Amino acid sequence: MAKRIFQAALLSLALFAFALNSYAALVECGNSPDKQCTWQNLEELVQKVFDFALTYIAIPIAVLMVVWGGIQMAISAGDEGKFKRGRQIITAAAIGLLIVFGAWLIVNTVLKFVGIPTSQ
Repeated sequence: MAKRIFQAALLSLALFAFALNSYAALVECGNSPDKQCTWQNLEELVQKVFDFALTYIAIPIAVLMVVWGGIQMAISAGDEGKFKRGRQIITAAAIGLLIVFGAWLIVNTVLKFVGIPTSQ
């Protein structure tokens, strides 16, 4: 039951995040013959996708996983297996967030190197 509630919350969060930015174009090209897409637009698209994924997906999911792991640890009632599972969930969330931030750092560095303005 709790797993279904958690899955429904994650799905709702993801759908809500997508709805926030659905009104805006990702890149300003290709809408008319005088606005052709270039490599710079592709690089801008990559930057916006990474920023979106980090801000609206990775961080909220990591926070939810840390909370879920903490709840597992709190309700373990002395059961070492449940406590260990909660600690594993928190560790996995931290490692996942480090991987996502590392990927963002690499993409940001490459885009700065090729001269694309990046978000701060």
